[in-house]
Amino acid sequence: MSKHLFILHGLPAAGKFTVGSIAHQKLEPQLSGIRFFHNHLVVDAVKALFDFGTDSFIEMRRKVWLDLFERSFNEPSIRGIIFTFAFEKSAAETFEQIIALAAKFNVRVHFIHLKCEADKVIERCDQSDRGTKGKLTDKALYKNILESKFV
Repeated sequence: MSKHLFILHGLPAAGKFTVGSIAHQKLEPQLSGIRFFHNHLVVDAVKALFDFGTDSFIEMRRKVWLDLFERSFNEPSIRGIIFTFAFEKSAAETFEQIIALAAKFNVRVHFIHLKCEADKVIERCDQSDRGTKGKLTDKALYKNILESKFV
């Protein structure tokens, strides 16, 4: 029986967490053992000690991701993972390693790109629960991200 890695990716505030939560609820009855792995679980843990984007942050995030994915790919009770992620340049190499790791364990990788109009994303930045989840709430920063091609 094959395992699956569903990577829900898109810009900040595109709805990755919302779609991932719903997908997990819908798939769990059909695919027992599917897990929902929201990227902020790792980012927030690493960010508690290291500033986002620093060499220490990038290295620790890489180590945690690779360890978690390798162990989960090798765990018989885990049949699939829904992972949310906003691609950014500092994670590109690590993502290549995750994809290679998935291939090593015969895990099928599915990329699902979520899009949301910029004006809707800016509206979503005001949602009160975003700040409590460590998500982007700064409209000016979001506009800078779009202009810088950081993602």
